[in-house]
Amino acid sequence: MKFFKIKLHKANIFLLTATIVLLIINISKSISYAPWDRINYAAGISSAEGLPVNCNSQIITRKGEKIHLWFGNIEQQYWGYSNESPKINYISAPDLLEINYYSLREKKTYKGTFKLPANIIDSLYQLNFKYKKRFSRYGKGDSFGYEFIVGIGPSGEVTVWMEGRSYLLKKEIARFTCKEIDNWYGLTGNKLENKYNSFILHSETDSLIKNNIPYDTISWKRKNKKHLYYIWSDSSYIKNVNVSYFNTEKEIYDFTKNYKFLVKKTMPSFLAFNKLRACKYEYKFNFENSIGYLDSIFALHSHKDTLAFFFYFTPETKIEQLHVNLININKIDSFRKNIINK
Repeated sequence: MKFFKIKLHKANIFLLTATIVLLIINISKSISYAPWDRINYAAGISSAEGLPVNCNSQIITRKGEKIHLWFGNIEQQYWGYSNESPKINYISAPDLLEINYYSLREKKTYKGTFKLPANIIDSLYQLNFKYKKRFSRYGKGDSFGYEFIVGIGPSGEVTVWMEGRSYLLKKEIARFTCKEIDNWYGLTGNKLENKYNSFILHSETDSLIKNNIPYDTISWKRKNKKHLYYIWSDSSYIKNVNVSYFNTEKEIYDFTKNYKFLVKKTMPSFLAFNKLRACKYEYKFNFENSIGYLDSIFALHSHKDTLAFFFYFTPETKIEQLHVNLININKIDSFRKNIINK
């Protein structure tokens, strides 16, 4: 009987030890997986319109994981939009961007490694899910996050956006400048020239490259230059405005909470009014053909002057009109009075 008790005691110790070991393994796996340190996101890359590149790029996460963005030619793209369907990742947040590319029209090679802004990334993930992009994960239901989009511009310029729900939020989080280098993965001289020619032969913008037509960097800089100005409306008929900017950022401003917002952005390219809630009046306004005019107004004002995109609606007049003007904030009162008195 005593022998049986000793055997039973040893068996209990063995089972207890095995349970503790399995518990430690599971805890270790849970800590290693770190679900509290993982987020949902996709990543993509684009180049400016008319600027084909041959690119090799990747994002490195805070845990050292690597997300391969693209290897090969990128051409006929739309600035700020991914070149392929987004693939959802559930891993730690992006930390570094590594990029190496050859610009076919500039005939130059660029390279850079850049630190992504952790504070901005984390703050956007604190927003309500309604601002985020909805991802469908097969067999796991919907998840919400952002798409990180890398944009390659002329002269080594690189822009990074976080895009949420399509019409609510798209934010530029960083701009970098790559360093020009004299080789492509060790290739120099004739070998490098032959490699460049192989890129050109497969480019859809072959004629632009062969005829040495330079990229329009003046127009590029004009569209992507940031200005300090107000988004302003104190008209009770304008509840909100959805602003799309030339650098493809998107943001909604709610005038029921505040009548003016000071921003540092590129100039607006498209405005849509009263999209958030049911309203009798809904208008859209396109700035695409007005970039030169808007740029000239900014150029004429000194740095001490503060400009505003001022929106005013006049249903009380004989002809209902939506007024969209870029003016000095000191002239808003007189402008409003002139409209009402007409």
